[in-house]
Amino acid sequence: MPAGDRWLAQGVRGYAASATTVEEPDSAEEFYARASELLRQVEDAAETTGQRAEENDELRGKLEEAAECLEISLGEGRSDPRALFALSQLHEKYDLPGFSADRALSLLYHAAKAGSAEAQYELASRLRLQDEEGDPGGGRSQLLLTEAAAQGHTDAMFLLGAAELRAQAEGGHGAASAKQWFKRAADLGHVPAASIYGVLLLKDSPEPASRQEAKRYLDFAAGRGEALAADWLTSIKTS
Repeated sequence: MPAGDRWLAQGVRGYAASATTVEEPDSAEEFYARASELLRQVEDAAETTGQRAEENDELRGKLEEAAECLEISLGEGRSDPRALFALSQLHEKYDLPGFSADRALSLLYHAAKAGSAEAQYELASRLRLQDEEGDPGGGRSQLLLTEAAAQGHTDAMFLLGAAELRAQAEGGHGAASAKQWFKRAADLGHVPAASIYGVLLLKDSPEPASRQEAKRYLDFAAGRGEALAADWLTSIKTS
């Protein structure tokens, strides 16, 4: 078993063994819900006060309780992708005793493997960054993004569309696929995707129907503050 897997298994067993047994079959869900509520309280308080949560005794206690609740919800062999991702973000975001970047990455990997679209997107983004720095991760990131997009993750769809556009610019044939990804994201409310899809429609065809469809997507994006869409709408009116 890899070291990260052993660490995760040992940590889960340790918390599960120390937890009070709850007979209700939905107890894991209750622990997850409790953790989610605690994290919401911490984030709201930190935003209101501008203080780091780790510097406030009450908020620090809530973070520690949230982490324990998440660990308990993962006990007895359970692999809830939501809890794994939430716990990875706790380790990533906060500097508390027992929290670490290594544990955050291990949890993120397990969350992605368990099917968390958020974790898949986050892990893919990191792999893409490694690829840009000369450490190839492109194939793995593409697979993770595709899995996240299949679950409706619009940012993943956007990145897949951007990758197809880049492939086209480098001599590939990604234009049609790029448009499909941007359209899927736009139809689910992704503003930058709507902007780019509208621009691609304008560039691809001068037909009135295509221009009308492009204007609809650009209007949506411009109405939500997207500068690129607003610029192209202006160019349509003056052309």
